[in-house]
Amino acid sequence: MEDSSPNTMENNVTTKLESIFSTLEGLKNIKSESNYSYGNISMEFDPQTDLQFKRFEISSIIRRIYPMLPQNLSYPSIKLDKPDREDEKPIMIINVQANCEPSKIYDYASNYLKPRFTSIKGIKEIVVYGGNQKVYEISFNPKIINKYGLTKDEILLAMSNKYKSEGLGFINHKNAAFRIILKNNPDDTFIENIPIKKIGSKIILLNEVANCKKIEKELQSIFRVNGKNSINIIIKAYSNFNQLELSDNLRATISKLNLPTGYFLDVELDETDSLRQNINKIGQEFALIFLVIFFICLIYYKDIILSIVVLSTYIFILSVCSIFIYIL
Repeated sequence: MEDSSPNTMENNVTTKLESIFSTLEGLKNIKSESNYSYGNISMEFDPQTDLQFKRFEISSIIRRIYPMLPQNLSYPSIKLDKPDREDEKPIMIINVQANCEPSKIYDYASNYLKPRFTSIKGIKEIVVYGGNQKVYEISFNPKIINKYGLTKDEILLAMSNKYKSEGLGFINHKNAAFRIILKNNPDDTFIENIPIKKIGSKIILLNEVANCKKIEKELQSIFRVNGKNSINIIIKAYSNFNQLELSDNLRATISKLNLPTGYFLDVELDETDSLRQNINKIGQEFALIFLVIFFICLIYYKDIILSIVVLSTYIFILSVCSIFIYIL
């Protein structure tokens, strides 16, 4: 819908469609996002679900309900997700859900959860997605600016200099070089006390020429999972790091978290799940192969000890080959 706010999209379109789609058979998970003039509803179904048939079913629902939606709404489109590029896939996506404003969930995810995951070895990037951030609104007083003879460029330059990062050099540790960067961590007091210009013996501070206050950034989108406001924590790993170990460390960290009342954490995606299933499957197949070899040896040699020795030899040779392949 053209010129529609996220709240309008949420109330008049997204929520209505989401409530109807939530009754579909085989649905595992449903999430929605309402933005300016458009919205998205994503659905995940059981692996055995016939997606082409489900697409036809959803199309029929949309065709039936479309006349009851706002008149200026364009006809909804349906598409099946395509797999992401392997090098862009996150190792884990964590949903943070709560029955409160998206901005509160975002602050909690950014200020409390993200730092706890950042310290885990092997993580390349963590992105908090959804909600609306808080920003600083600075209102200047033209009369005072003219009184001190200040210009816009001088004020912007002073603020920019306070926020810039400064390299202090490098340190060497265990045959690796690490760059040391000095970066300010601003708060309300820090911003108000930014020195703008020195006039004689007087230093003009930002709070003398402007009013600074922290406000919520205008809502850009509304993200929900299964009917609850939700924030996604998207975690990407270094490709050369042990993915299974990293996943275990992430889950161990999650299990130790003390969440506030009403907050829920759900691992929506763990890329290592399929890897673990494949490893278990391979292990079961190898166990079956070794069992068959043992019975063949037992039938051929008619000696349990000799059959065990032959089987052990096979296992030893395969283990040595696997080690050499891993090293090379």
